[in-house]
Amino acid sequence: AMPAAKLDDAAIKAMLKTVSLGAPPSETDKLASLPFKVAPSAPFRVLDTMGGTGVAMTVGEKNVDPKGEQPLLIVSSQVSGGPVAGMDPAAVAKTLLKQTREMESAEIDTEKKVSFGGSSNGVLLEGKAGENKRFVQYFATGPKGNFVRLVSFFPADRNGELRPAIEKVAETVAFK
Repeated sequence: AMPAAKLDDAAIKAMLKTVSLGAPPSETDKLASLPFKVAPSAPFRVLDTMGGTGVAMTVGEKNVDPKGEQPLLIVSSQVSGGPVAGMDPAAVAKTLLKQTREMESAEIDTEKKVSFGGSSNGVLLEGKAGENKRFVQYFATGPKGNFVRLVSFFPADRNGELRPAIEKVAETVAFK
């Protein structure tokens, strides 16, 4: 409290006693609070949301995977910077990919226009992410000039198993 408020210790203690914690938000509540719609698809499961701007999903038992052994899927929205409307979506998607940790040397072997995020100006990039990993990245610019992005990294030998689930998740992503 500011000194001008002239609150004494008893008043402050009385206020603090009224503070209570509610139940933690459910997974449904966390997903609903994101600036986009998204739904997990098996075998992916939600790990957690990130600062109200993204969600991380994985396949496997570990919630923490420092070695990066489990497949990972992240959907996030633009949190800062100016609008990307009017910019080449493919160029922005490639820049974001190369700025992603451990993706600086990713090799893109597929690039195509797709519908994503409820937008027809989406971009799909696919390729190699290191020795034995693959990546898939969807990107789209929204009606307010911001973007949403889905990126997934996984062992190359699991491509056939995981691609249908990644595509199902991508189909659920939409700007709110």
